[in-house]
Amino acid sequence: MSQAAGPTHELWDSEPYSGPAARRAIALARAWTAEASRALAWESTRVVDRHGLDRFPGHRTTPIVAAIVAAAGATMPHFSLRSGAGTWSSADSMATLTGVELDRATAAIITSREGMCVARADAAGVATNVPWSPTADDASLVASALSRRVAAGVGSLLVNVTVGRGTGVPDDERFHRLQALLRAVGAAVGVQVRVARSAGTQPVGLGIGPAPEAMDVLAVLRGAAAAPVDLRMHALAEAGLLLEMCGASRPGHGELDAWRLLDSGAAWGRFQALCEAQGGMREPTLAPIAETITAEHAGHVRSLDGAHVQRVAVLAGAAQGAGAGVVLHARIGERVHRGQPLFTVHAASRQCLTAVTDDLRRAPLISVDDVSTATLAEPQDMH
Repeated sequence: MSQAAGPTHELWDSEPYSGPAARRAIALARAWTAEASRALAWESTRVVDRHGLDRFPGHRTTPIVAAIVAAAGATMPHFSLRSGAGTWSSADSMATLTGVELDRATAAIITSREGMCVARADAAGVATNVPWSPTADDASLVASALSRRVAAGVGSLLVNVTVGRGTGVPDDERFHRLQALLRAVGAAVGVQVRVARSAGTQPVGLGIGPAPEAMDVLAVLRGAAAAPVDLRMHALAEAGLLLEMCGASRPGHGELDAWRLLDSGAAWGRFQALCEAQGGMREPTLAPIAETITAEHAGHVRSLDGAHVQRVAVLAGAAQGAGAGVVLHARIGERVHRGQPLFTVHAASRQCLTAVTDDLRRAPLISVDDVSTATLAEPQDMH
């Protein structure tokens, strides 16, 4: 299947502002940092992290970026909050691969030895009492992101903001508010912040849900021929920016260095070592109750609604784990023939699958040319 590469990240710089939202965000960040345990300290001076500040499905670059950064000799401790209703985090995806419930001492030892960790923030004591909600106001979202990085001892943070319908950041006006707020809070709490903007035209990667996204991560790290190109390109761009931010790469050379570390297998080796250190590596599995939706007519894929994909994955039970979620087989602009699979839903239960099929009868997930419906294949147990 041909896959278009992800859009090049646009870096945005603007003067931070000191309005009411910034003052509130700074106060929240400082208060939440104080509630956590004292900040983790590292021997390395090149300590970085990345954060996605949107509600767009997929885009599970964090484990890939962390592996590349660690392979370059920098340090990336990544601590995810426990997800709210209908969401999941990098730690949820990592939990399908290895352990993520690391206490503070264990997380510190692993990060110092392996150059990275991907774990739950509350277990490691870097985000005590910090609430998270996808509908929180901008000041709370930014304060939550920055307070965790201060508590984790992070010096440089790259924030990716996906802009578009269904992302939670619908237009450039809100994007500019967010990036100015991020810079203001970062400056106040001592974290170097860069903001990257990417277009939310369709999900990044083929899998939506903890296990499907983990499978994408492994495919990219292993250099599999079927690995999603867009996820790979986003991860390389983000890793390259972080390497330049912390001085591990010369200006303008970060992405080239990231390519070398990924293609040589160095990042994959580092990731395997991390998984072993966090409790042993295992392969993610998809829920066996599955249904494949096929194209009713030949044509080109015209639209792929990211918000709808997220909703279908949630209905399938992705937020509860059990290998549930959505695996995409077609992307915008691709030509498909009649009967060709468009996507497969893996459901946690028969009840979840019924909820999905009811939803898909009301509105298609993928539109092919002028076709507004798709044929539902017979349910199947995939073992």
